[in-house]
Amino acid sequence: MEQILKALEAFGLKELWMIKEVAVLLTTIAVHFLFAYIFRKVIKAARKTQSIWDDVLVVSARKPLRYAIWLIGISVALMILGNHYESDLVEYVTVLREAVIVICIAWFSWNLISESSTRYLIQQ
Repeated sequence: MEQILKALEAFGLKELWMIKEVAVLLTTIAVHFLFAYIFRKVIKAARKTQSIWDDVLVVSARKPLRYAIWLIGISVALMILGNHYESDLVEYVTVLREAVIVICIAWFSWNLISESSTRYLIQQ
């Protein structure tokens, strides 16, 4: 265990909260790339179907979900930081995260309505 801590100290990670910060940010990056890979596969599968609704749903959800992944990752990192420094940051991050999640849901709804009406008019 001491060898691992010495190796981490070489990278400037002396304390546990720093390790948590790096782990959360690396996990967020990994989830982002995994989401992008899976989403490309889902888009290809949706294009093969006859229904336009799966295409509309996938296209509408792409950007809001991507931003939500980053939002959650960064908010968890900020909460770790706030807890370490015993700051009021945790309260603000929680409120801000909830507000931005509502904005992402509204953004998805707006995209869904816009994309479905556009595709419906194209078919007419």
